[in-house]
Amino acid sequence: MSKDHGAPGIATHGLSRRFGRVWAVRDVELKVPGGLITGFVGPNGAGKTTTLRMICGLIRPSSGEVSIGGKRLFYGPDSIPFRVRALVERPAFYESLTAFENLYLLARCTAGLTRNEVGEALKALGLTEAADRKVEGFS
Repeated sequence: MSKDHGAPGIATHGLSRRFGRVWAVRDVELKVPGGLITGFVGPNGAGKTTTLRMICGLIRPSSGEVSIGGKRLFYGPDSIPFRVRALVERPAFYESLTAFENLYLLARCTAGLTRNEVGEALKALGLTEAADRKVEGFS
């Protein structure tokens, strides 16, 4: 059975991100049908990584929106786009989530671990105090 490549996948509308006075990405319009493995290529400094980080919910856009599977992505603890996978330059965490939430996301997606198993791992490592802290506060 073949996949319907016309189904909603990833779409952006006016997606932009500014760092200080510099626009890293400006007004990106992108439509990728569902079910496709897609490469995202361009010259250095073109904004590929920043765009992917916004699509994956790792950073917030300055303006514009992202839709995944026809649903608009919002940013917050319940917005993790479990159905999007991307390989970006370096590992990244969801800054708006706690250490536990980040670890649980990774453990669930890669090993199918439960919340209890992640909690037990943190306990075994003596890291339960850090579990409820947001990652953005880590150094």
